[in-house]
Amino acid sequence: MELHQILIRPQEQSVIVLYVDAVGNRSSLVLEADKLPAVADLIAACRQKLPPDSQNPFREKITQEISALEQRLNQLRQAVGNT
Repeated sequence: MELHQILIRPQEQSVIVLYVDAVGNRSSLVLEADKLPAVADLIAACRQKLPPDSQNPFREKITQEISALEQRLNQLRQAVGNT
């Protein structure tokens, strides 16, 4: 078995493991924090180590760029007659 990806979902209190077995079949395994204390520990450790989205230093700049792109998209839609 080869691990492909591990998704940690704090809101759902779960960890999803995507893997490929020896013959190439892809599958997933869902580990829930209420059934496995180690999963709860992993989620807690990730919350401590990773900054929350609100602390992203580039958040304001990205938000401004999104607004500018949305305005440009509206302009282009109007130019081709798709309002």
